[in-house]
Amino acid sequence: CDAINYEMENDSFSIDGLRNFMQGLVDGGPTPSGHRTPMVFATIPAWGFDGPSMRANVWQIAQCLAAGVHGVLICEMESPEAAQIAIAGARYKWTWPGVEQLPLEGCRGAGSQAFAAHIWGLSNAEYSQVADVWPHNPKGEITMGFKLENRRSAESCENILATKGLAFAEPGPSDNGLSHLGWDAVRSD
Repeated sequence: CDAINYEMENDSFSIDGLRNFMQGLVDGGPTPSGHRTPMVFATIPAWGFDGPSMRANVWQIAQCLAAGVHGVLICEMESPEAAQIAIAGARYKWTWPGVEQLPLEGCRGAGSQAFAAHIWGLSNAEYSQVADVWPHNPKGEITMGFKLENRRSAESCENILATKGLAFAEPGPSDNGLSHLGWDAVRSD
């Protein structure tokens, strides 16, 4: 696989399960390309409705990254403020030399790198050097994504997609259909 989506938006939210999954990938041996594991991103239920809701749930991002995933996909991203908070949730408190300071300081805590570094096959210091959001930090290897999956996301999409540190976005076609078409999207003929 080029990437694995570990689904926790609509499935069980279990950091222990995620840690065991990541350890299982390591135990299974390297990928055919020689990487320790495939790229893994977790989809989480920390919806990006607004700043307060993201602040209340940003811990989910930190926990997933501490479990060794390479990125996180945030659902229902509809607020530029929530987008900035989500990116801050993926970053440590320092800014790497030569990398522009973002509006919000990172909020990953010291000590969270130990298990992730083990999964990545790096020392804590080596992990700390690459545990930043790409493409904002060209040497960063954390990949953050947003799902823009409702009418409010569509209205704010240009501002959301301009968030520094965002690597990818997707439209969430099923939820977008429900949001834009309502009952017509689900009723049967």
